Formats: sequence, C-alpha cells, structure tokens
Amino acid sequence: MSELRFEVSDPSSKLATELLRQFKTEVNDRYPDELVRDIDIDDFIHRGGVFLIIYNGQEVAACGAFYPLSKSEIELKRMYVLPDYRGKGIARRLVAHLEDIGRKQGYSKMLLETGRRQPEAIGLYLSEAYHEIDPFGQYVNDPNSICFEKHL
Repeated sequence: MSELRFEVSDPSSKLATELLRQFKTEVNDRYPDELVRDIDIDDFIHRGGVFLIIYNGQEVAACGAFYPLSKSEIELKRMYVLPDYRGKGIARRLVAHLEDIGRKQGYSKMLLETGRRQPEAIGLYLSEAYHEIDPFGQYVNDPNSICFEKHL
C-alpha cells in the first residue's frame, strides 16, 4: 500500500457524491427493511461539517465525516472503506484523523450511531475506546441503531 493521504473534501463534489452513493447502497443491502437517511449536504456545510477522503496513492480508499451537534459535541458520519481496502487498518486511521480534527476545532466529545448488523463497525468503535450510550437524536426509536461516544 502506498502512503495514505487524508484530504478534507467538499461533500457535494462528484467524488464525495459517488462515495456516499456506494455507502448507501451497501447499507441498504444490510438493512433492506429500513430507509437509510441521507445527509442534507447544505445543512452539513452550514453546520461546519468535515468530510474526509483517504487516498492510497491516486486511488480512493475511504471516506468519513463529522458534523457538530453542539459547541462541544460532534457526530461521526458516513464511515466507508472501499472493499479492496478493508482489513488494512484504514478505518481505524480514519476515525483517529477525524477525532484529531475535531479535537483541534475545540470539540470534546464524538458521538456516533451504527447498525446492529455491522459487527465489524461495532468492534472497531469498542476497540477505539468508544462506549455504548443510549440512542440520541433521530436514533431514539430505531431498534437497529446502537450508539457510542468517546471523550476527545
């Protein structure tokens, strides 16, 4: 694997739109009985969200994002590693990089939601010192959601 490059990107760009489409397709395959919520890109940008793309050389390897929930909390969103790059520690590095950006911007807590049918994501978050919390926001009544937080 070449040197990984982390790049903050416009979430409305053609590449970001394609990555979000791939993410949504995969999640829809795991949860065919549920509606996958889209990100409101204008709201995401207005709130100061950060969309990050990881490149391996010139190839796209992964993406992830966060957006502010409050002055102290951010929510991790749209973690997606392309299939050819899975199992190589890229998701772990992506989470750490997003946490670092959040910390530098003055946030003290990262929250996230993932699905109960995503054991690899749950394992990643638990191994990165996230702990399970009660569902928050739009996830409160979603039986497939599991929520986590970590103090930055």
